[in-house]
Amino acid sequence: MGLWAYGSIDLLLQMELRENSKGDTGYKTQDEERVIPILSLESWVLSLIGIALFSVAVILVTLAAGRSATFTTIERAMEDLRFRIRGQAVAVDPRLSLILADAATMDRYGNPVPCRYYALVANMLCENGASAVVLDRIFEARKEFEDAVGGKMLSSVLKRHDNIISAWWAPLRARHASPLQSAIVPLRFAMPHKMDEIDISPYETSLHREEVSLPYDEALQSVSWLGSIAIPATKEAGTRVEKIPLVVKHGDRIYPAISLAAVCAALKVDMADIVIKRDGMFIPTQDGVIAIPTDQKGQIRINFLGDSLGDISVPLKNTYSLFSVYESILSGHSIIPLESLKDGVVLMGSFDITGADMHSTPFGSHIPGVAIHAMVINSILQGRFIGTLSWYYNLFILAISVFCVSYTQKLLSPKIGLICLIALLVCIWAGAVAYFQFKGILVNISQPVFGMVFAFASMTFYNYEAERRRVRHIRQVFGKHVSQEIMDQLVLETDGQVPMAEREVSVLFADIKDHSNWARHLHPSEFAEELNECLETMAQAAFENGGTINSFTGDGVLVIYNAPVRQDDHVLRAIKTGIAIQENTSKLNEERAKQDKPPIAVRVGINTGPAMAGTLGSKDRLEYTVIGDTINMAKRTEGECEPGQVAITDDVIREVGGAIQVESIGMRSVKGRESGLMLYHVVKVKEE
Repeated sequence: MGLWAYGSIDLLLQMELRENSKGDTGYKTQDEERVIPILSLESWVLSLIGIALFSVAVILVTLAAGRSATFTTIERAMEDLRFRIRGQAVAVDPRLSLILADAATMDRYGNPVPCRYYALVANMLCENGASAVVLDRIFEARKEFEDAVGGKMLSSVLKRHDNIISAWWAPLRARHASPLQSAIVPLRFAMPHKMDEIDISPYETSLHREEVSLPYDEALQSVSWLGSIAIPATKEAGTRVEKIPLVVKHGDRIYPAISLAAVCAALKVDMADIVIKRDGMFIPTQDGVIAIPTDQKGQIRINFLGDSLGDISVPLKNTYSLFSVYESILSGHSIIPLESLKDGVVLMGSFDITGADMHSTPFGSHIPGVAIHAMVINSILQGRFIGTLSWYYNLFILAISVFCVSYTQKLLSPKIGLICLIALLVCIWAGAVAYFQFKGILVNISQPVFGMVFAFASMTFYNYEAERRRVRHIRQVFGKHVSQEIMDQLVLETDGQVPMAEREVSVLFADIKDHSNWARHLHPSEFAEELNECLETMAQAAFENGGTINSFTGDGVLVIYNAPVRQDDHVLRAIKTGIAIQENTSKLNEERAKQDKPPIAVRVGINTGPAMAGTLGSKDRLEYTVIGDTINMAKRTEGECEPGQVAITDDVIREVGGAIQVESIGMRSVKGRESGLMLYHVVKVKEE
C-alpha cells in the first residue's frame, strides 16, 4: 500500500520535473557526473506528500507487527539489556532487609519450615523496633492445622504487635468469574475506596474457595494487616514478571498488595488517605507525597536491582538466613546484628529454588517472589520508579525516524540514506539508554528500529525496481539507435523521457541512389536481405562515431549528433561518419562485384544548426527525434549531391572549415531557402 501510494506521487513528480525542465535538458558531458536535480517548490511539496503517504503506510505496518509475540520478546530483551547497562544504579534503602528460609534452614527445620520459627523471629524483630515485618508465607491448613504449638505462638505474636503484615493469595483473573462456592476475604482488610470512586480497573482475584489461600482462622482473627501476594500468571515457572499490582479486586472491594500494606504500616499511613487515579497512586507522608506511576490495572513496574551474585541470588545486601537469625536469638550471640533492623522494613519468606515461586531477572538470575515484593517496596521508599514513555511520544519517534530515512533515501541518495539509518539507530539506542539511566523511563526501541529498517528496505526495493524499469525503458527507446557507450551514458543521465528542448545538433542523411529500380529487379526477400546489409554498414559507421540513429528511412538513415548526449565535436563526428559510410559502401561493392551483383551508390548530406530534440509519443510508445529547419536542410543537401559524395552546407564550413578539405559543389536552389543553399563536398578530414 505504501509503495503504491508513493509510486503514484512519484509518477506525478516525474511529470512535474519534466514540465519544469523544458528548455534545458540538464544533461552533462561524458566526463561529468549526474547531478541531483533541484526541485521546484511544487515538486518538492509533491515529493513530500508521497514520502508522507509512504511513511504512514510503514507506520501502520509497524504498529500492526508490534502486537506480535516476536516484538514483545525483542522489546523485553532490549529492556533487559538496559537494566544490565545500568547495573546497580538504584540505591537499596538501608531500612529494607530480607530474612529467607533458604536451603540451610530447610535442611535443619524441614520443608516447609514450621511457623514457630517465623513467629519467634517476627516477635524479636518487633521488640527490637522494626517498623514493619512482612510475613510472605501463608500458614494455612485446609483440614487441620498441623503445627498447633507454632500456631498459638504466631497468633500470640500477631495479637501483640500491630505492625506485622500477613499474606493471602488467590490467582488473578482478567475477568470476573462467578463460582458456586465463594471465599471472601474479611472486609476489615479491604481498602476504604469503593470501585466507583477509583479510576482504574484492578486485577480480579478468584472467588473459588479451593483457590483462595488465607491464614488459618486463629491467625486471621489476630493479624492487623493483610496483603495480597498475587503476581500475574506467566506461561511457566521461572519467567520474568515485569509488573505486579498494588491493589486487587476481590468481590466488590479492593485490597492492598502486601508491598503497599508494608509501606503504609512502616510510614504510618492511613489507607483512606491514598489517592488512586488512572495515572498513579499518591501516598501522603510526613515528608511529602509519594507519587507511584501505575497503569490502568493499578500495576507498578518492577525496578529490578542489579546486585546479583551468581545464577540464583537475592539482590539485597541486607539478606539473612532464617536459620542464622533464629540461632542468634536462641544463643544470645550477635551473629546477626538485629539492632541494625531497627526502624526497618523486614520481609520474611521462603527461598525454595525448586518451587514455582521463582522468577527470572534481567540480569540472568532467579529470585523468589518475596524479593520481588522487596524491590517494589524499595522503589516506593526510594521514589525511584520505572516508567514508560507515553504512546504518542513513541509514535512521534517512530514517525520522525521513518520519515527521515525515507526522505534521505529517496530525495538525497542511497548512501546518505544508509548513513541516516545508521545514525538514527545509534541515536535512538543511545537516547533510550540515557533516558533509562537517568530518568528511569523505558522508550520503545523495537518499533522505530523495525520501522526504519522496513522503510529503508522498502524504499531500496522500490528504487531498485524503478531503476530497472527506467533502464529497460531507455533501452526500448534508444537501444536500436545509439552505441553502447551512448547507451551507458543515457542510463546515467536520463529516465528515457527527454523533454523537447532546443539543441545545437549536427544531422546526417544517407540515401541509396535508385532504390526503386534496385528493388524492381529482386525478389522482396532478396531485396530486404541486401538492403539490410547496406543499412548495416551505415549504422556501423554511425555507432563508431557516437551518432544516434533517429530512424531508417526505407532506403537510408537519419543520424543526429549532440543529442541526446552532448558532444563538443559533433560536427566533425558527423563528417567522419559520412566519410566512413562511403568507405564502407566501397568495400561492400567490392564484395558485391565478386558475387556478380550490381554496385550501390549512396549520397550523404550533413547540416548543423539549432533544432528541437526530445521524446515524442504516448506513455506506451515513445521515440526520440529531432525536428526543425536544420533537419530539413540536411535532407535537401543529401538530395542535391552526387552519389559517392559527402555534401555539407556553409553552416558546417563555418564550424569546422579549417579541419577539413572540401570542394565546392555550388549554390543550389532548394525548397524552404529563398537565398539558395551553398554546398561543398568533403574530400577528407585533415590530420590533427
